[in-house]
Amino acid sequence: MSEGTNGPVAVPAGTLIEPSMAMALNVHSSPGVYALLLGAGVSIASGVKTGWGIVQDLAGKVAAVRDPDDPDARTKAMADPDAWWEANTSEPLGYSTLLAAATPLPSSLFPLTSSLLPLPSYLFPLTSSLFPAGDARAVLRA
Repeated sequence: MSEGTNGPVAVPAGTLIEPSMAMALNVHSSPGVYALLLGAGVSIASGVKTGWGIVQDLAGKVAAVRDPDDPDARTKAMADPDAWWEANTSEPLGYSTLLAAATPLPSSLFPLTSSLLPLPSYLFPLTSSLFPAGDARAVLRA
C-alpha cells in the first residue's frame, strides 16, 4: 500500500517497485541465468572493433600463423581479408570459417574472441560487480 491524500492506497503489484529494480532483484536472485547484452552503439563509440574490424584482425592473425616466414603476411591479410582468404581457401570468408581456422578446439574460442572484443572501460564497474558475484556469466555484443 502507498500513502495517498486520503490514506493508504492499494497499487497494482506490477508497480510496487521500479522495473529496473525488479530486474536487479531477479539478476541477483538467479545467479548465472542472465547475460549482459551490449548493443553495437556502446562498442563502436568506445573504440571496440566493428564486425569488419574483427574479420580483418582474425584474418591477419591466421595469415601470420599460416605464413610465419612472411613478415608482411598479417598486414597484407588485414588490408584485404577477402583477397587473402580467396587465395588461401576454397570456402567463403565469414566469421564461422575464420573462427574454425583460428580455434580448432571449442575451449579456445572464448579466449580468442574475448581478446578481440574488450569491454569499454566505463563498463568495468558494472561488469565487475556482476561477474565475481556470479550474477552473470557472459557478455554478449550485438
